Amino acid sequence: MSPDPERCAEAREWLVRAQHDLLAAQALLGTRPTLSDVAVYHCQQAAEKALKAFLFWHDTPFRKTHDLEELGVQCVALDASLDSLLDKISTLTPYALAVQISGSRCRTGTEPGRGGGPACRRGPQGRGPAAALRGQPGIYGTNLRRLMS
Repeated sequence: MSPDPERCAEAREWLVRAQHDLLAAQALLGTRPTLSDVAVYHCQQAAEKALKAFLFWHDTPFRKTHDLEELGVQCVALDASLDSLLDKISTLTPYALAVQISGSRCRTGTEPGRGGGPACRRGPQGRGPAAALRGQPGIYGTNLRRLMS
């Protein structure tokens, strides 16, 4: 049985948009000064769209969320080989929401009403935004690459 053409087109569109986010991130890392915070945001968006493409391809409903761990758990339920990516991509979730700067304090959408000061601009566990990406393999797992062919 061949896959539904509409479902194929929709999954492919999610992956094309994810690829555009990765290209944007790569371009932003080449700027001077480097715009790593915005680049990591686009990496998070790429991962989110790739996971949603996988879920859409498998006709699995998902709620509107930016939580990569939540989406990843759903993907792993469909394909256990994706489990090794779960910890790696979940570190990107805090970058889903734009940082709002108010005076010398900032807030992220993950900490409503709490000012984080300079630490919130540094990302999870006080590391710089690019730390979440260092040493990580590509966002797409082998199974997601197959969707693009």
